[in-house]
Amino acid sequence: MWFDTGFSLVDAEDVAQGIYRAFQKGKRGERYILGGDNIEMREMYRALSRITGLPAPWIYLPKPCMLALSWIFTKLMEHPPMSYSLAKTMVGKYAFFSSEKAKQELGYSRRSYQETLLRAVEWFLTTTLIVDERKKEIIKSRR
Repeated sequence: MWFDTGFSLVDAEDVAQGIYRAFQKGKRGERYILGGDNIEMREMYRALSRITGLPAPWIYLPKPCMLALSWIFTKLMEHPPMSYSLAKTMVGKYAFFSSEKAKQELGYSRRSYQETLLRAVEWFLTTTLIVDERKKEIIKSRR
């Protein structure tokens, strides 16, 4: 399922490089946003579908439904897929940011969200965080 939300999606290596540049070139007392592309959850799932070959979630839950479902999850499950407090923080909210200052002052650059997601999928395929059956499914569909 998906719901209305959005965020700045950035590669961890790009953030690390940005921190290094801030130490080198940053001005004392200044703050820099080291973000990526601002995307909505639905687009992230579509991009992951294109990368993995797996279907994107097609069930959309409006905010009241998502809050109610997360409340039930929180009451009934030890490890809910989304807690009520997280749902209240995320659903219907967009954490979009600009890294323009970091680009101008530090020379900060970052990969596209598509490349970041591709790198993440490739990394996850090397771990035990995805069950072997799902890994085989992804690898087969990418051929």
